[in-house]
Amino acid sequence: MLTQHQTATTLDVTDFFCGMGGSSTGLRAAGWQVKLAANHWDTAIETHSANHPDTEHLCADLQAVDLRYLPRTRALWASPICTEVSPAGGRRKRDRGGQAGPSLFEEHGHVASAAFERTRVTFSGR
Repeated sequence: MLTQHQTATTLDVTDFFCGMGGSSTGLRAAGWQVKLAANHWDTAIETHSANHPDTEHLCADLQAVDLRYLPRTRALWASPICTEVSPAGGRRKRDRGGQAGPSLFEEHGHVASAAFERTRVTFSGR
């Protein structure tokens, strides 16, 4: 059932591993309504809440959350953990000789599903 502020074309999204709100800011600029933002770090949630007061926030380890009880959205944005793919964690990235790692298509072959094409969000870990 749609709320009074939603239409059949409302673009709403859940932002997992939201950090302080960079992805949510980009999603909003692209026309998405960020319905829920979640992160395990309380400082990130406090900052995200200040930047996105109209978004519901959850400070929790998502591995311990029953996802069935979260608000339903049309899309899920799950940013990669910063300590693994950025210098934020103090680790150096592995040198791959300037080459990115295998893409979803290289690793698993061509995905022809029309549903996949409608719902995919691409990510580059460079």
